[in-house]
Amino acid sequence: STLFFSISFLYTSCDGAKNQMNNASSLFTGKGMTCIEVAEVLAYESSEPITYEGVLKPLIFEPICASCHSPSGTMSTRNWLDYSTAQQHARNIASKVWGEMPPQGAEVRQLTTAEKELLQKWVEAGTPRGTGPIPAVLNCEK
Repeated sequence: STLFFSISFLYTSCDGAKNQMNNASSLFTGKGMTCIEVAEVLAYESSEPITYEGVLKPLIFEPICASCHSPSGTMSTRNWLDYSTAQQHARNIASKVWGEMPPQGAEVRQLTTAEKELLQKWVEAGTPRGTGPIPAVLNCEK
């Protein structure tokens, strides 16, 4: 809670909307934040859109969804590691994580509220692809 407040305060005090994400990302780098803490800050404080390549694929789709939703998974026709497939089903994904997915008893953990909100923000932003993981995502403690 204190950590979130400190980062939230520093994050919202950054100048220029375009630079907020880069400035916030540099605050996270090497600070020992967990990926969940990074996701929470991004979900609640980011003025930049949450992107597939920048946040969702490395934080949610690869570590959690890919065990089933990938070419080698049991739901290979719904491959969330492929942007166009994930984009096509984005609204469905964002709604199902609030109760149905991942299913109870799956060998992966349930998504946190912050991760579910990241998915919702991505849909609301028009499912932007992005270009690659942002530094905060690359440097979080898994």
